[in-house]
Amino acid sequence: MDTKVKFAPPRPSFPNFDQIVRDISSLDYWRCRLFLAKKITPEKYPHFQYKYKALTSDQTDQRAKHLRDILVESRLWLSSPRDFNDPFDMTARVIFEGSTQSLRKRFKQLIADKSGKPRKERRELLDQFMKRPRSEWLQAIKQVHSESHERTGIVSFAGDPRNVLMWSHYGEHHSGICVQFTIAKDPRTFLGAVPVEYVRDYPVFNWGEGTASQIRASLMNKFDAWHYEREWRIVWPGGAHTYLPFDAAALSGLIFGCRASDSAIDLVRAMLDERKARGLPDVRTWRAAKHGSKYALVIRRT
Repeated sequence: MDTKVKFAPPRPSFPNFDQIVRDISSLDYWRCRLFLAKKITPEKYPHFQYKYKALTSDQTDQRAKHLRDILVESRLWLSSPRDFNDPFDMTARVIFEGSTQSLRKRFKQLIADKSGKPRKERRELLDQFMKRPRSEWLQAIKQVHSESHERTGIVSFAGDPRNVLMWSHYGEHHSGICVQFTIAKDPRTFLGAVPVEYVRDYPVFNWGEGTASQIRASLMNKFDAWHYEREWRIVWPGGAHTYLPFDAAALSGLIFGCRASDSAIDLVRAMLDERKARGLPDVRTWRAAKHGSKYALVIRRT
């Protein structure tokens, strides 16, 4: 393992999620797929996650290095929201509202959890907090909320490898590649992906309440004009600008765009040869092509 590469910090424990992973850890591939399709969510859980990437024929290009991370090193890059092409993504309307009693209870719990001070000092600190103007608290909370989001690592996946707009926007104008991951080959990693919800208005985050649903909405809600992406994302607290390793067997397919150049495809095949030399599982390859009679793509084995 490259000691110069920074990997994601340990993920917080989520009992329900951890239990699901334990339940399916002993299942074979097909039983695992069946379990995921019927037991995880009311709707069918996807078999695959897809990620669109740019292609280049220059192996020193950063885009080639990013693709090699996936194909050869079996690791995903966790981006920060500040790197997104959409500045509205992961935006929330932060407010500081609630009765004096409810805010006092919230502060009391916060001080007890974070301060480590004796009871008398905690009471004094609570009194100081309650005297501070709400307008000051609002500005402070907005700042903390923004900084926390910037430190959050995100891996985004797409739901459809045939989406013409996705190829145009994220697949280098159809000259790139779409990577396919099989969830059942690494459920511990890929079950962490959650579907994005597409909405018209910012979600509201009221620190005075601080509910889990509000936190989730601020991380997973996105402007509904992006609904065609059918995005799923892994959210990793404190993981921005680090790598998330995955089981090499989960990488199951590559789809070249209909404009992908022969030289770029050759570079990918060289990466696949390097992958094979390491003893990693084979990866199937396909090629997208324009449909003959309608605005659509067809995908064929290569």
